[in-house]
Amino acid sequence: MAPRAKKSTRWTTEAQQMLELLNSLGSTIFRQLLWQRASDLDLTYAQSQVLFRLAEHPSSHMGDVAKAFGVTLPAVTHIVDRLEEKGLVTRGDHPADRRVYVLDLTRAGTALVDDLEAIRLRGMERVLARMSGEDRRRALTGLEALVDAASSAPEAVRAASRRGAGAPPAEARLEVEDTRTGRARGNAQAYTTVGIKSQVNGQIVDVHFKEGQDVRRNDLLFTIDPRPFEAALRQTEAALLQRQAEVQQAQANLERDLAQLENAKVQERRYRDLVDRELIAREQYDQLRTNWATLEATVQADRAAVENARAATRAAQANVDAARLQVAYTAIRAPIDGRTGNLLVQNGNIVKANDDNPIVVINQVHPIYVSFAVPDQHLTDIKKYYRAAGALRVVARLPRQPEILATGDLTFVNNAVDQTTATIQLKATFANTDNVLWPGQFLDVSLVLTTRTAIVIPSQAIQPGQQGLYVYVVRPDQTVESRPVVLGTRLGGETIIEQGLRASERVVTDGQLRLVPGARIEIRPPKAS
Repeated sequence: MAPRAKKSTRWTTEAQQMLELLNSLGSTIFRQLLWQRASDLDLTYAQSQVLFRLAEHPSSHMGDVAKAFGVTLPAVTHIVDRLEEKGLVTRGDHPADRRVYVLDLTRAGTALVDDLEAIRLRGMERVLARMSGEDRRRALTGLEALVDAASSAPEAVRAASRRGAGAPPAEARLEVEDTRTGRARGNAQAYTTVGIKSQVNGQIVDVHFKEGQDVRRNDLLFTIDPRPFEAALRQTEAALLQRQAEVQQAQANLERDLAQLENAKVQERRYRDLVDRELIAREQYDQLRTNWATLEATVQADRAAVENARAATRAAQANVDAARLQVAYTAIRAPIDGRTGNLLVQNGNIVKANDDNPIVVINQVHPIYVSFAVPDQHLTDIKKYYRAAGALRVVARLPRQPEILATGDLTFVNNAVDQTTATIQLKATFANTDNVLWPGQFLDVSLVLTTRTAIVIPSQAIQPGQQGLYVYVVRPDQTVESRPVVLGTRLGGETIIEQGLRASERVVTDGQLRLVPGARIEIRPPKAS
């Protein structure tokens, strides 16, 4: 590998000296003085810098502040949270897009910035007082030259811009954006919640899951000692066999007596003929008739005995079924798909049937509900757009966070307005396949009523300038134009442009520091990785 060419020692040394002097100037004049005042207010240096930024750029987006300081959005959010707790900063809805928060100083914040600015000014005045007039003029001239050099574009930079701006330009494209939304604070709720209770008294002998485990319907959760219930089942089965034998005995008795009755009928016909011919005495015939009537009564009793035995058998069968059900209840299974909560019993614990407290709770979180309430004045619009669209989109975010956490559909509108709060209760259903929503979680909820088509470009194309934000637009002749833009909502790594661009126009996303208005660019494709 060829050795890397060494940089100019002269320029490197001067650059290092310049950076060290500028850092030292900021530390000695500003940071030490500000830190003394800020520490009295329990204010960090970073927090004071955010206050200065908001004083110069009121109604800034959270992302604007992060970009200005070159830090992550969570870092700025943490700083702003602390400033809001101190009553120095307030968050408000963006006038054009309520999904975006804008930051402004409170009266206390403005007064504090004025105080800190006065400290900076007095510090600089004290430093200048220790310098001669000639030294002050030379210092001012040198700083002006440094600023001019930093803001101007020398020929080397122009040449670099003509050689290309790096990555190919990005095309401004049309994308659907939410324009009319209702915002509310809501919370996630399990789609279904089931408290698992034992249906029999007994001792837990096995637990088949762990706390917080996902379970499927009919999965075995607990085993209660089945031996007492199995013994009771055997007793009922034995009683059933006994009752079945009694049915058979009663049936046999009935058949025997029916045969005797049939024989008595035959004898009665024969004896009646003999009596009519006066071949036998009337007393013999009467005795036969009495025996016949007795057998008929016996048969009726036998039939009743059979029915009683069969009823007893059915009762015994019901006892067997109940005993089998009790045995089945010793295996406690999950009635739904879901996630288990805290385990309130362990192996060896005695549980009671239908106790007041469940032994574990299962929450179904796929899908999951998000419940929220909006003022009743929005009810007319909600019903109007709900009927027209068939479904309304609902967006959930973490509190005070701009990023979309999940998207679902409105599935429930309560049948009455709460007269106490003058709100209407709503529910949205989220698929929640990635478990980003959790029962009980508080969320910022946006109900999307209408949408519009907006122009979207990569956020890195946007540059700050003395006249505001701008982008470099690539003309058909491959020259660039500095175009002021008005920003809308930030969508992750992209930003909606409210004014300043048309769809299909191309913007530069890389190498803007080497460009000046009117520079001709030569687009080079990115190198293959």
